[in-house]
This record gives sequence, C-alpha cells and structure tokens, in this order.
Amino acid sequence: MNSTTNRVEGTATELGGRVESAFGDLTGDSKTNAQGGLDQVKGAAQNAFGQAQDAIKGAIDRAPDSIKDAAARAGSAAQDAVRSAGDAVRGAYDRAPDSVKQRADQVAGAAKRNPLITVALIGIAASAISHLIWGGRNDRD
Repeated sequence: MNSTTNRVEGTATELGGRVESAFGDLTGDSKTNAQGGLDQVKGAAQNAFGQAQDAIKGAIDRAPDSIKDAAARAGSAAQDAVRSAGDAVRGAYDRAPDSVKQRADQVAGAAKRNPLITVALIGIAASAISHLIWGGRNDRD
C-alpha cells in the first residue's frame, strides 16, 4: 500500500475503533470495548506507518544525486553478494550427502512455517556470534 492509503485507512480504522469502543462502553460490552481499543491502536499504527513512508520518500527526494547513486550501487552490490552466497549454498547443498539434504529440507520447512521464531533465532545467533567476536566490548574500532 502507498503512504496515502495507509494514512487514510489507518485514520478510518482508528475512528471506527473509537466508535466501537464507545458503543462497548455504552452497552457495557467489554469485548466490544476492547476490540474498539485494539482497532484504535491498529489504525494509529497504520497511520504512523504512512507518515513514516512519506518522511522517507521526502528524505530520498531531497537527497543529493551522489547519495542516491551510492545507495543504488550499495543495493546492487548487496544483491550481487546475496546471489553469490546463494550460489555457494546451492553448490554445498548439491555436494552434501542425502541425510544432510533431508535435514536441511526439514529445517527450511520449519523456518517457512514459523518465520517469527526463525527471525528471533537468527537474532539470538547473531548476538551470540557478535559477543564471541567482540567479547562484550563496546569499542568496535
């Protein structure tokens, strides 16, 4: 969705949540009241996201061409690195024994079924590796 859509839909959801919450108060229905509160928060978050999209677009539009070019080159280099890493992983997978391939497929399936847990585990692993490398130091020069 674009920023305008996010802002308009977010405002509408927030307003609807206020109405729903007020209706829940009026009727004494705590479930309706709570759902209205949830919709208010959801709408406010969507509206804020739309505002953030606008701010980012504005910053990009105001950035000098040299920065835009550098960002494009960095993005291209990152894509090339990801492609190379993917090729290396595929090559290692192709050379692996069948038992390793089967376990890798099981892990990949679990990661697809549980993406949030996967991201959390990657974050924990990255933190542990960082701690091992840097030893808990704050000076990373």
